[in-house]
Amino acid sequence: MIESLHQSVTASPDRGALLRTAQASPEIAGQHDKQRWLALYADDAVVEDPVGTPASHAGRRVGRLGDELGRFYEAFIAPSGIDMVTRRDIVSGMHVFRAVDIHTTNLKTGLKMTVPANLLYEISPRDGGLAIKRMQAHWELSRMSRMLMGEGSLGMRTIAVMNWRMLRAFGPKWLMSYFKASQRDRGAAWRCDRFGRRVHRRMHSARTWRSVGVGPDGIGPCLHRVECAHAGGRFRRGAGCVGCARATASLVLGRMTMTADTPILDAHMHQWDLRSNPSEAAILVKLFGWNDSVKEWVAKLLFPKSTLRFVGKIDYVSNDYLIEDYRAELGQLASRFLGTVYVEAIWKAKKHIDLARQTAWVERLDPGASIYKAIVASAELERRDLGELLQAHEGASTRFRGIRDKLAIHPNRQVMDYARSPTLMQDRAWRAGYQMLAERGLSFDAWMYYHQLPDFIDLVRAIPETPVVLCHLATPIGLGGDYGGLGNTAGERDKIAGQWKDSLSRLAEVPHVRFKISGLLMPIVGFGAEQQPTTMSKDEFVDRVGPLVTWALDTFGIRRCMFGSNFPMDKVSTSYQTLVAALDELLQTRTEEAKQLFFNGVARDFYRID
Repeated sequence: MIESLHQSVTASPDRGALLRTAQASPEIAGQHDKQRWLALYADDAVVEDPVGTPASHAGRRVGRLGDELGRFYEAFIAPSGIDMVTRRDIVSGMHVFRAVDIHTTNLKTGLKMTVPANLLYEISPRDGGLAIKRMQAHWELSRMSRMLMGEGSLGMRTIAVMNWRMLRAFGPKWLMSYFKASQRDRGAAWRCDRFGRRVHRRMHSARTWRSVGVGPDGIGPCLHRVECAHAGGRFRRGAGCVGCARATASLVLGRMTMTADTPILDAHMHQWDLRSNPSEAAILVKLFGWNDSVKEWVAKLLFPKSTLRFVGKIDYVSNDYLIEDYRAELGQLASRFLGTVYVEAIWKAKKHIDLARQTAWVERLDPGASIYKAIVASAELERRDLGELLQAHEGASTRFRGIRDKLAIHPNRQVMDYARSPTLMQDRAWRAGYQMLAERGLSFDAWMYYHQLPDFIDLVRAIPETPVVLCHLATPIGLGGDYGGLGNTAGERDKIAGQWKDSLSRLAEVPHVRFKISGLLMPIVGFGAEQQPTTMSKDEFVDRVGPLVTWALDTFGIRRCMFGSNFPMDKVSTSYQTLVAALDELLQTRTEEAKQLFFNGVARDFYRID
């Protein structure tokens, strides 16, 4: 660990190196390796844990237990089992802010506690590597004291053991200062909390959250407490006050608006013109397009409930979605935009060969290739005239790159089916068509529900020649919450997550498969954003969907993953700019090469885009 942290870095270390340096401190503390833990800190390092209590300085008051930093280790780390669960990591400049839950076990008494904390690390270069110059831990000391006293005799024994360790390490004067700080903390935290509740009622989610740029779901229950502690000096800072932790972070980190400029090639986007494209919604629009209210009312009568539930809000699929609509989604992201991959959608052809008309329509929409850099068309792979249709697609556009034959189907009748049969991937004729794609230099976009992954794994292992990308991570139905009775309990959601991750982990072993990080905000996944009065915020995406994205990137490797917006289908849950901002934040600790690969490089290579 230490060797990897001390590898040569530039004057501006990458975010990953900074985050690893901060992460190493609790990790090595949990291993109870004093020398390695002390080696993480600079020669002039300062530790304030919690803030408001006497600080511990490296190199000061050296004695038989070491300097103050060594004494701090003996008093607080050595007697405790430590495990840390991260809620949020933010890297800005040479600072790392971590919102965590610290699980501690007193090794003498066995008492276990969980302490929510906000940790702020200042990192500095050292000998070609990195070291921690300052660590400020913000947690409510008085609350922990009350928790201990509430444990009865076991808690009192634990307090006695802790006080003895502090007295032995620092002496009576220091211990008295620590005790006084805990009393100040009680008042400051109460004042801060009272102010926060009052402001929260008056201006919920308004100016203050934006002013510090850190959302309410990311770091704590109410960021309005920031202003009470530092903006006007209205209240004195207490020891470890959680509100003051956020204030300190905001002052150091400043506005957390993303300045990412990685070019974006959107690998999954749909378009339609309901007045000219043959689709189930075309008649609805032609007859009732003059009145949106009537159109939506008729749609609710006309379409199956499974369809209505799948789209979330009917207006997102009962209106045209064309180039100008997509450009409007981009907003300030237009400067980063390289283009998109058009993926077939809603086209209902009378004859199989007529599916080529969709490719021709897309070519006419954008003859100069200003938006569409590649086209994924539709075909039924088991058909005898597949070769003729593929030739027609190729003749309709030089940007034709591959086929999507939708495979998603589910035994639950409340889930919308897209596939013609649940056994398509096992069908001999269909597999022959899948093999034909490779012979013609074409790729396959695979979309299915997560329970179908075992059949897909068997397919890609049997026919490795066909380039294939898994769309929407095999849509884990109900993973985020109830959908049609699926995922309606925490236990069931855990089971869904386990099956989904297990299957994807096995799929990751097949090296030629690529993965689209897309479609996770479709209503079917169960996060329920389409039911809320406002769409999902960036911070809510990072907190709720972010762990799935991070797990996928780490499991498959970012060299196999590409970004896809799945707009307008995911528009029901969030805006395009919010989606990209959230992904920017999730990738902020990764290298520039990794960001380039995710946002454009992998898609360029897979779809053969110049």
